[in-house]
Amino acid sequence: MFEARFDLVLASPEVLLQEWSYFWDIILHSQRSPFCSRLLAIIVDECHLVWGWREFRKDYLGLGSLRVRFPRVTMVAMSATITPNVLSFVAKTIGLRSRFRLYKQSIDRINICQFVSMISKKEGNRPLAQLVVGTGAIWSIPKVMIFVDSINCTVAIVAFLRAILPVHQQDYV
Repeated sequence: MFEARFDLVLASPEVLLQEWSYFWDIILHSQRSPFCSRLLAIIVDECHLVWGWREFRKDYLGLGSLRVRFPRVTMVAMSATITPNVLSFVAKTIGLRSRFRLYKQSIDRINICQFVSMISKKEGNRPLAQLVVGTGAIWSIPKVMIFVDSINCTVAIVAFLRAILPVHQQDYV
């Protein structure tokens, strides 16, 4: 049977909770589902999104129904950036038990540099030029995440970064 073949399933709240979805209709509501009988844990990755996206993606607010359906299954909520008030909201919303354990670790990593920089209309994408590093024939752009407000901004940033690389490397961006 399909649902008994997998040991790990990654799914969005929309896939799990929409009444029209296969998961909701066939697996969660089946009394003898092999999937349900083998379920060991429900893990909500980036759980701070339950708070942050509660208006944009309302199905995040329904994750507590999984706790109701699986009261004995371990529920794990993970986030590297959750704040105390958001943690309280998330714990209540997804149904963490009152004596849940909280493990905190700094998000500082030697291989990750985080910074926030506003890019003004006047400067355009020029401040991003510092991402392009190298000498001679070898230039590169390190792995980086840039958050912007639109796809158009993303396209413009890629075009800008590609244009400042040597011609023979522009196709790799």
